[in-house]
Amino acid sequence: QPFGQVVVESPRGFPMFCNFAQFFQRGNMPISVQCEAANTFAVLSLSGGETLAKDTHYYFALRVTNPSPADFETFHPTGETFWKVRMQTASAALVQKSDQATGYHPTLTSVGRFTVTPTAELAMPLAPTPVEILFKLESPLLQFRDNIIKITAP
Repeated sequence: QPFGQVVVESPRGFPMFCNFAQFFQRGNMPISVQCEAANTFAVLSLSGGETLAKDTHYYFALRVTNPSPADFETFHPTGETFWKVRMQTASAALVQKSDQATGYHPTLTSVGRFTVTPTAELAMPLAPTPVEILFKLESPLLQFRDNIIKITAP
């Protein structure tokens, strides 16, 4: 029986997966944490005597599949999505919850941040200028899908 649980409910159309190691990253949660997910619910269970400490920020990651643009428009016509997070004891007594964790609007790209830096301070007008592009993916590269970076310059 779990010592306590973190229950995550995603918005409609955002199924979650965490039952396999490649879909769940424990982050700084206790070592014994286990995750099970089905459709829009994921449950992280603590075992043994492990607890979450007060005034500590915890993080973890699990796989979420974005809906198609058409499904997103159907399920969320205003464009707003809200996630629900509930922390509870082993007997399902509420410890803390949030029903208004703001979600995100899916995009067709997964690069969230990037910078473009010219490699030379002074470039000749109309001459090709070497450019270095640094980026951070919001998710790891996965073997079962195409991992393509498309860069279009003017």
